[in-house]
Amino acid sequence: MAFDAALGEPRPSAGVNLEVTSPDGRWIATSESVDNGMGFGMGMAYYEIHLHRPNERIKTHGDADDTTVFYTHIDGREPQLTWLDAHHLSIAHETRDDHGEVMKPGRHDARHGDVQIVYRALPPQQLQPAGT
Repeated sequence: MAFDAALGEPRPSAGVNLEVTSPDGRWIATSESVDNGMGFGMGMAYYEIHLHRPNERIKTHGDADDTTVFYTHIDGREPQLTWLDAHHLSIAHETRDDHGEVMKPGRHDARHGDVQIVYRALPPQQLQPAGT
C-alpha cells in the first residue's frame, strides 16, 4: 500500500500495461493496472485507460484525472486497445466475470477531444480440456 507522506493518506499506485499511439501521433492511449491504495477491506484493483497528448502526463487516477476515459474492476481480462484510425479508438473489455455475471465498467466515455471511443466485448475465453 502506498501512502502520501505529506497527508498521511493512501494514494493509488499504477503500472503501465500498454501504450498505443494514434496513427497521426497526436494521442496516446495508456492502459494501466491500478491499486487504489486503501487496503483493509476498502482496497480495489482496476484497469484504467487514459487518453492523452504525447506531452501530457497522467497526474492521478479515477474520475479525478481529465485523461481517464475508462475503468473497470480487475475481475476479468485486461482491456485491449486498437486505433481504428486517427479519430477512433476501440476498447475491447471483459463483459462477464467468472460466474457469468455482467460486469459494468465504472467509467466508459464515448468521446475525448476529437477522438470517438467505441467499445466491444472480448470474446469468451476458450477453456482448455484438463490434461492438455
